[in-house]
Amino acid sequence: MRKFTLFFAALYCTLAAQAWNLQVDGICYNVNWSDYTATVTYETKGTDNYKNLSGNVTIPATVRGDLTDFTVVAIGDSAFMKAKNITQVDLSATSITKIGKYAFDTCTKLSNVNFPPSVTSLGNNAFYYCLKLATLNLPDDLQTVGAQCFMYCHSLIALRIPDKVTKIKTNTFADCVALQYLELPVELQEVGYNFIYKCNALQIITIHATVPPTIGDYGYGSINNPKSITLRVPYGSKSLYQEASGWKDFNIEEMKNPNEGIEEVSQQPKANSQKLIKNGQLLIERNGKTYNALGAEIK
Repeated sequence: MRKFTLFFAALYCTLAAQAWNLQVDGICYNVNWSDYTATVTYETKGTDNYKNLSGNVTIPATVRGDLTDFTVVAIGDSAFMKAKNITQVDLSATSITKIGKYAFDTCTKLSNVNFPPSVTSLGNNAFYYCLKLATLNLPDDLQTVGAQCFMYCHSLIALRIPDKVTKIKTNTFADCVALQYLELPVELQEVGYNFIYKCNALQIITIHATVPPTIGDYGYGSINNPKSITLRVPYGSKSLYQEASGWKDFNIEEMKNPNEGIEEVSQQPKANSQKLIKNGQLLIERNGKTYNALGAEIK
């Protein structure tokens, strides 16, 4: 049976050690009566935060107070900090836009988080010292990734940063000692200090920005041999990266020409070819191969 406790604002203001005014199914929330929204918050500050919470945690789209429903819109600062027994968090049913700073800091058994597509911001240290965090599929509309966001995520092997992120901040991936594959976005303009500090397992960084982002001092601090890391850059950008401070020290490899293999095919069939319409699509068969109207071979 669902249990909840709702405290009025006057009482809430007297409880300095308590950050919440609604508790549903063991999860604490701050509710806002002006717009009927709720933010997930911590139960108590310190090592006893959510000490009775373990295993998989699911955050609902709405929570019920005494009088009305509240829409869950954020994971607040330090919400699950030091909640050491949670293993997975499912946010997929919510319309959350923000994961606050220190939200999952030192959740040492947390292995995965399922995000909704609405998330646009991850705060500083959001997943700091999540030692078991192995996989993360970040939402495409994500725009902000805070400093130290994934620092000390010792089990993280691969990560893709979505295309709307323009800045990688200080120590974002520092001490991710198992990280092997990192994909950086097309809109990236700036990379902060020590962003891959001690990431000595890195094999491939794929970056989609055609213009090399500026990179802070010691961007790859404590990497034993930057040349052992392949930096895959967009077609036509290799020379720019070879001249760019901080990037030129990697083993730079250019991606394939996206138009490579596309043969120009006219609407009029050439010798040994025939034009046909299949499933509403113009196709041209020539010398045992089939091409679409743009000249790309269809396997």
